Amino acid sequence: MTKGNQLQLFYHNGTKYVAFGHATANSLQVSNETQTVSSKDMGLHPLVETTGSNWSCSGSMLFTTDNAAKVMGMAQSGQPYTIAFATISEANWQDGLKSVTDISTNLSWSIGASGFVKYGDAIVTSASITANDGETATMDVEFTGSGRLLDTAPATPKSYS
Repeated sequence: MTKGNQLQLFYHNGTKYVAFGHATANSLQVSNETQTVSSKDMGLHPLVETTGSNWSCSGSMLFTTDNAAKVMGMAQSGQPYTIAFATISEANWQDGLKSVTDISTNLSWSIGASGFVKYGDAIVTSASITANDGETATMDVEFTGSGRLLDTAPATPKSYS
């Protein structure tokens, strides 16, 4: 079984894939568009064929200045960037981060050599910051895929640095 904290959302920073820090939830959605094909000869059982495929990804995270700068910069650019949704490699993921200092400085999750991974180019279609009185501020980001989801990293990822 894979636990939710073993999956992370990554972006390419020009050198490597880096996790969006302090994630509280991430999701990947894939959907197919279909068209019904029927003729007078098919009776009550028409055929359905795929006419297109779409994907999107979203993430919720604790607000930090670094996260805000990355997410808002990507949103304002309107450009596609290569992202990855993947199982992390760290054997000690169960230990997590130990202190507030770790939360600020230790964002070293990396994509696992084995396990689930999907890469794709995506555009930020929505980014929001929520800051309720007396609560920890959070951010939400939604990406819409541009092109296919891939099982292997592209040779020339579209980076955000």
